[in-house]
Amino acid sequence: MKTDGNTTRTRLRRWGFLLLGTACIATFIIFLAPWIRDSVPALDRTARMSEELGIDPEALIYSDMELSYDSEMYMKGAVELGASEHSGFTFPLVASVFLCIAILALGYKLLPP
Repeated sequence: MKTDGNTTRTRLRRWGFLLLGTACIATFIIFLAPWIRDSVPALDRTARMSEELGIDPEALIYSDMELSYDSEMYMKGAVELGASEHSGFTFPLVASVFLCIAILALGYKLLPP
């Protein structure tokens, strides 16, 4: 059975982790993301062009393009049809998982000490 001091310490620890995680996310958003954007030329050029042309990057997700409509119809059809006979634990899936594990094990064995 836990004592009151141990429970309080556990609660404080959980709150500490929550606050630390929130601080890390805020630090990334405020400081690191703009620095990464300015450091990578392609991202910097894209951000400048978006600002100059008045493009809202969040609105790029929603599109009136024909491709957007086609993909929506395809996804609706796929959901209505359900899973195909080639889904689930098939031989290619199991073989690829086994192959990946074998490659990882071989790489681990060949690592220098």
